Amino acid sequence: MAPDHQTPSTPSSTPDKDQEIRQLHQQLTTLQAQYATLEALQLERLEQLTTRHRTTTNLSRAFEMNELLFDLVTVLAARTKRLKAQLQEARQWVH
Repeated sequence: MAPDHQTPSTPSSTPDKDQEIRQLHQQLTTLQAQYATLEALQLERLEQLTTRHRTTTNLSRAFEMNELLFDLVTVLAARTKRLKAQLQEARQWVH
């Protein structure tokens, strides 16, 4: 004779399982929103860094240009001084 086992009937969904599914769904939705926010912040930060890099590059170039201009002014000042001396010498020859 087979033992008379009665299997408890479990519906496919219970209030506890429904609550767990709702909680997991809410957590997933929250994580997706947080991910989207972090992604937006990351893009904003990348733009800031790119702008800063461009600014730094531009400042570096401006500094180099300033150094070149200073060198040019120094050379021109030396040439002007020599030309003045040559002009003074030429004036002395004329008089």
